[in-house]
Amino acid sequence: MPNLSSLISFHNPWWLTGQLPQVLNLPFRRPVFYSILEYLHLDRIIILKGPRRTGKSTLMFQMIHELLQKNVDPARILYIPFDDPELTFSFGEILLEFEKQLGREIHQGPAVYCFFDEIQHLENWSGYLKKYHDKKWPIKFIVSGSSASLIKRDAESLAGRTVEEIILPFTFYEFLLFHLTETEARLLQDLRESADIFKSPIPAKLSLIERKIAILFESYFSLGGFPGLFDIHEQMLQKKLLHEDIIEKVIYRDLVNRYGIKKPDVLEKLFLYLVNQSSDILNITSMANSLKLSREAVQDYIRYLRESYLIMLSPRYAPAIETSIRANPKVYVLDAAFMQVFSTLPPAKRVESIVARHLFFKNISYFRNRLEVDFILRLDHQIVPVDVKFRENLYKEQLAGLKAFQKQMSYDQAVVITKNFQKMLPKINFIPAHIFLALV
Repeated sequence: MPNLSSLISFHNPWWLTGQLPQVLNLPFRRPVFYSILEYLHLDRIIILKGPRRTGKSTLMFQMIHELLQKNVDPARILYIPFDDPELTFSFGEILLEFEKQLGREIHQGPAVYCFFDEIQHLENWSGYLKKYHDKKWPIKFIVSGSSASLIKRDAESLAGRTVEEIILPFTFYEFLLFHLTETEARLLQDLRESADIFKSPIPAKLSLIERKIAILFESYFSLGGFPGLFDIHEQMLQKKLLHEDIIEKVIYRDLVNRYGIKKPDVLEKLFLYLVNQSSDILNITSMANSLKLSREAVQDYIRYLRESYLIMLSPRYAPAIETSIRANPKVYVLDAAFMQVFSTLPPAKRVESIVARHLFFKNISYFRNRLEVDFILRLDHQIVPVDVKFRENLYKEQLAGLKAFQKQMSYDQAVVITKNFQKMLPKINFIPAHIFLALV
């Protein structure tokens, strides 16, 4: 059995050096990083949750670097990755070893920072955090988990004690910030904050970097938003890594452990089926027949995939909530990389799915009344229909869905997301996909 002292010291090298190893301090800061830093001032447990390989550990290391830069004593910062197979020690044993490093009891003296990565591997983790949080000891817990279902189940006892962030694959906007120069990124951020392309024309200054944005959109279209795949351009290798790092670990480990699924291969088939149905309205009966499953099993499997942030659902827009609940939702896979390597979807459907991922945190639905509008956004007490028409040529009849929606509901301005056509008309703003995703 490994020595606990040496094992914890191995995971906390700043105790000896006073600084985070450069290899762990990746320079790019996602916008969510600055939100999480603000949470450090709250009397809350910080929970980072989301699918695997989206950078939750990286965010933790960047926060540790920030604390060290602010001259927090390195000995007050503890990092534990609970997916380390050698970490078989109890929560109490780990804290006792931490106190030895501190040279004092945790509740005496200035605040300590406990970063617990992949915390779902610790049995009854929420009970331990609740116990110490409720004592009002000077401990700041920052925890992460890759399995949304485990985090959701266990975090219920922490109600009112947490602040959460869902860490998803990069949006195209984040992908741009990652690849643009510092000057270009600052220009884009300024334009994004000042422009309202739902009501106003596209700002002229965007022309300075629009060509580069268009080129990077082609890359994002193929690579998706998992940061570990940004340098992988060989499709077979990309497919292998997606399957091994995400699909296998989520379906065959996380979900099997959580729900005791007897046939995880069937769940994988369902997920790959949904990848090829991304941007379509769900037909539970058809899926059940295709996979020889009951409707109830299909509904459960869809819930598992949704809780793991592999897919998202968009409800049908209806003035009455009951009507919306009864209607079948649209399904979207949550990253473009899955569509690139596991589907034969046409570009228009893939772009619609990318837009859906981009709008994940907004209140979206779709409209259908024989004709369809892809997204209905509710923004600041106004309704904005957004339709994706990613093709070379646009014709008047292709706007029939917007006209049908207008007859039912009034709106100030609609957006049509195009391939390259750009024009602002009364009631409709035509915006190329790469510009919409960069500025909204």
